[in-house]
Amino acid sequence: HILGFTMSNIPRQFQDPVHIRPGEFFPSAPLAKRFIPRGIPGVALFGALTATILGSHLYYFGVIQRRLKKEEEVRTIRQTFVPILQAEEDFKFLQARKAQIEEEEKYAANIPGWVVGGTTYNTRWMAPAKNPEGTWP
Repeated sequence: HILGFTMSNIPRQFQDPVHIRPGEFFPSAPLAKRFIPRGIPGVALFGALTATILGSHLYYFGVIQRRLKKEEEVRTIRQTFVPILQAEEDFKFLQARKAQIEEEEKYAANIPGWVVGGTTYNTRWMAPAKNPEGTWP
C-alpha cells in the first residue's frame, strides 16, 4: 500500500489507467446552478455614471448661467453710473486745469510772447521716424 491506501479501497477506475474508459475520469458530481450575487450590473453602473455626469453638467451650466446673469445686472448698474462718474471726473479736471492756468499766468506774466494755456512746442506734428535698415534697437 501507498500512503496508507490499499488498492481495495480505491475505486477501480482510478486503480489502473488501462481500465479507465473514455469520459470516466471522475465520478459525476451533483452541480446545481445557484444564483451568486455579483454586485451591481454594468448597465446600472453605466447608467448611474451617465446620470451623474449629465446632472453635474446641467447643474454647473445653471450655475454659470446664474453667474452670467448676475454679472450682466452688475454691469448694467455700473453703466448707469458711468455718466455721473464721468461728469465728476470732468469737473475735477476742469478745476485742476483752471488752477494750472492761473499758476501759469502768475509765473509767465513777464515773458514776452507767452500764450497762457497754449502749447510749449512751436512745431507742427511729424510722423515718427522709420528704421530703414533695421539698425535701431
